[in-house]
Order: sequence, then structure tokens, then C-alpha cells
Amino acid sequence: QGAMDGGGVCADNANLTNCNFERNIIVGGFAAGGGARIGAGIVTGCTFRSNRVRADLNLAAFGGGLHIDRAGLVTHCMFIDNTADCNAAARAGAISGFGSAILVSNCTLYGNHAATIERDSLFAVGGIDLSGGTVDHTIFYGTTGPAVSSRTSTTCCCFFATSIGASLHGIDHGGNFSADPLFCKGDAGALLDLRLQTDSPCAPGRNPTDPRCGLLGAGIVGCGPLPGNNRSGN
Repeated sequence: QGAMDGGGVCADNANLTNCNFERNIIVGGFAAGGGARIGAGIVTGCTFRSNRVRADLNLAAFGGGLHIDRAGLVTHCMFIDNTADCNAAARAGAISGFGSAILVSNCTLYGNHAATIERDSLFAVGGIDLSGGTVDHTIFYGTTGPAVSSRTSTTCCCFFATSIGASLHGIDHGGNFSADPLFCKGDAGALLDLRLQTDSPCAPGRNPTDPRCGLLGAGIVGCGPLPGNNRSGN
């Protein structure tokens, strides 16, 4: 805690697999990577939960969960209740990255937050901000601040209960939609279960805009339809 870079991990090149980053905090001037900051690498099957990055003065806060400096792949990871806040630009609550060689694929984002204190909310990206990178087959649920920045490319993504800012889908390359992902248990507590119900629009073949997209998110299809099937298992 208290470092200005990578609350849990700070590495130039890193391959992180099946790691848990929880309740790490960064407070400083320019601050990046509440859970982890890497220059380049692959992040697979990790969970980032309740991490926070907070920039003082008039500097920016990057990546409440994860920040990538140059290039990387983030796949089958979950980002839950991570936060970025500052006086200037909060980019972003879950994942931030510089450069076009960053791909976020098959991840689930739940309840991530970004807030700026003294400037317009468009500077606060609650989900993912990649300067030229791409997000695909990912679920955004309940972000505070825009789910993605206007400079982030998206394809085959689900957006639900998100704050709409500069754009809902970033640079939209198709297959994106807005609907309840129908988690097995969507309460934001210890019982949170981000597997999908069988009739979820994120299940294979059920994407309402392009059934060819296949499975969305980091979870599997793990339960049948729940009674009153209009909310994510609440």
C-alpha cells in the first residue's frame, strides 16, 4: 500500500496467471495500477477486486485494477469494484493502457468506478480506457462513469447498467449490445456469482446483434434460468 505504481505488482514484463489482487491502494501524484502495473505481458484468469488508485494534486489516475504501459493481453479475468479517482482525469476504474498493442478479451467487469473531483465527468472512465487498444467478448455491468473511453475499440461486448458518457461502445466494430447479462447471482456481496444463466444474451449463440460472437465474459454458463428472469440473479 501507498506506492505510486502497482499496488500489488509492478513489473516491466510479466505473465500473471490465476492471481488474486484484492484491496490494494495507491495514493500519490501520478498514480497507475491499483492492483498491478506492467509494462507488457499476459494476464490470464486473474481477479482484481476492490483495488483503488487515487492521484493527488492535478494529476491523473490510471487503472484502478490494472494498468499496462505498452503491450499486453488480458483474458478471462474479472474486475470487481475497482476505483480510480483524482482531481483531473480518472482513466479508468478497471483497466487502462497506452498503445494499440493491447487486447482485453473475454473478461467480466462488475461495479467499477471512476470519478473526478473538479472536472467534467467525461474525464472519468469507469471501465476500460485503452489509447488505441481493443476490447472484445467482454461484459460491462454497473460501471460509474462511461464503460469505455471514446478511443477504445470494442466488438462483441455487453453493456448493462453503465453510465453513458462520451460514448457507450467506444469505437464500435460490431456485435455490441445493451442487455442484462443474467448472472447466476448478481448481488455485490460474498455470494456474487458471475457465471451466466443458460438464456443469457452473453451465452454462445444468443448475442442479439451477432450470434457468431460466441461466449462473452470470463465466466461459464453455470445455471438455468432463474424465476422472474429480468435481473442478474438478485
